[in-house]
Amino acid sequence: MLIHRLSDDEFLDHEKFAAAQREIVYFLTQVQRSLQAEPLRAKHYPTREVARMLGVSHQTISRWIAQGRFAGVTRPEPGKHVDIPANAILEYPSGETVRISEAAKSYQARMQAAAETESEDELCFITGKLSAYEEKYGPIEQFKQKSDSGELVTSDEDIDLDVWTYLLKRKQELLG
Repeated sequence: MLIHRLSDDEFLDHEKFAAAQREIVYFLTQVQRSLQAEPLRAKHYPTREVARMLGVSHQTISRWIAQGRFAGVTRPEPGKHVDIPANAILEYPSGETVRISEAAKSYQARMQAAAETESEDELCFITGKLSAYEEKYGPIEQFKQKSDSGELVTSDEDIDLDVWTYLLKRKQELLG
């Protein structure tokens, strides 16, 4: 449907203006209906990703598909790839059910928590090592001065300075 531009005379004519408005509203409702008629493609997950989210093996997911434990999910042919829709519901052998989208959210939350814990653990380790270097050598500035002046005599001290410098940089990265 083509909508034409109103001339100044048509714009001022109440009937022609109202007709143009109806035409626009009709056009917009047709567009809305066509958008509603096209179902949005739901997110799908490869079986390996679903296995990772659920904490089971890929073979277990394949077995559960064959057993019909994922409502509405079937493998077209043996050995063929299948993606599992986010809105699919898995019935565990225990009878408990879970929607895959909920399992994905839970998995993402667990991964985020693990990443935060890992960063905290790394930061704790680095802080301990930095304290040990400072206890052994004093402030890093003094230790760097010794290195620059050639006072460091062992390769271990040179290595310690490199590691110490790296750990300070890494600590800054973790703290943002």
